[in-house]
Amino acid sequence: MSGPLDWDGLVLGPVMETFGEPLTLFPASGGPKVPFVGIYDEGFKKVEDLPTEMGMAPAHISSSLPVIGCRSSSFPTLPRQGDHVLVRGERLVIEEVQPDSHGALHLTLNAGNASPEIFT
Repeated sequence: MSGPLDWDGLVLGPVMETFGEPLTLFPASGGPKVPFVGIYDEGFKKVEDLPTEMGMAPAHISSSLPVIGCRSSSFPTLPRQGDHVLVRGERLVIEEVQPDSHGALHLTLNAGNASPEIFT
């Protein structure tokens, strides 16, 4: 516990129990897989409208940035860039790990480069 409030036990634990789903981390180093609970968000968002010529429908650009919110205490060693996560049967690669100061992690994911051999 850091600070006057046990964020992990009093806040993050109940939130994950209520909203989380079972996920699995596969370390890129080949270590043992780690089951954990996290909140997955596909992260679809509209980025911008492109200008068009008069009389034409506007063109839209969108982006998808899937993320997982989870507890750092769920892992013996914190996840790292390049580790893989199995989410709802989909293989995703951790692009960035962003810890906060209260025991939570924000894992930014990339669907493009998951290596199947890590998931055996």
